[in-house]
Amino acid sequence: MTISSADRHRARPPSPGIVSARTLSLWGPVAGTMAAIFVLSSMPSVPGPGFPHADKVGHVGLYAVLTWFVVRALGDGDVRRAGPGEWAAAAVLAIAYGATDEMHQAFVPGRVASWADLGADAIGAALTAVARGAWSIIGRSGRHRV
Repeated sequence: MTISSADRHRARPPSPGIVSARTLSLWGPVAGTMAAIFVLSSMPSVPGPGFPHADKVGHVGLYAVLTWFVVRALGDGDVRRAGPGEWAAAAVLAIAYGATDEMHQAFVPGRVASWADLGADAIGAALTAVARGAWSIIGRSGRHRV
């Protein structure tokens, strides 16, 4: 029996280690945000705008974005598909990454690990999840108006 070229290609499983374009489009922003955080954490000092607590605002913002991207990936590209479990998982993942980031900073000359920074990371992750929950409630209540 002869197998046609089309059948041979159709039957071939994906090569191990090859990341699909879909997976890359979902998880690439997560990895990119984590990489940016890692690079910033590797610097002895990070230039900022210079207003009080600017670094905490940066932490809140970066971890809010990270949480959003994780939810987007878990929701298969649509944050509206993600339920409370995905939002909670995304926040936990972001906070866990924040903890590892603080441990990393303990080994960077000129940097220290900070509970306050981890708290700001957690606030960013939680604010994203809470804001999405509030937006969903507001959206549902708006649909019922006459």
